[in-house]
Amino acid sequence: MSTILIEGAFRVFYFSYCLTERIHVHVDNNDGEIKIWMDDFSWQREYGQMKDRDVRRAIALVKAHQDTIRERWEADKAKLQ
Repeated sequence: MSTILIEGAFRVFYFSYCLTERIHVHVDNNDGEIKIWMDDFSWQREYGQMKDRDVRRAIALVKAHQDTIRERWEADKAKLQ
């Protein structure tokens, strides 16, 4: 697991075994975890019941840091090849 960012109650991360999948991150807080895809910022709940306002905040956080997220993803993916 690679943690990319921790901001407030949110942790943004991905699992290295997912690097062959469509680029996405997981975001968790005390209430649960969601998965956000980077190409269209669609999302799904992974576990728990993250509040809707926190889902919106998580998506905004991922959008704000999307360049960093993509760079980290691609760098880690290149290490596997």
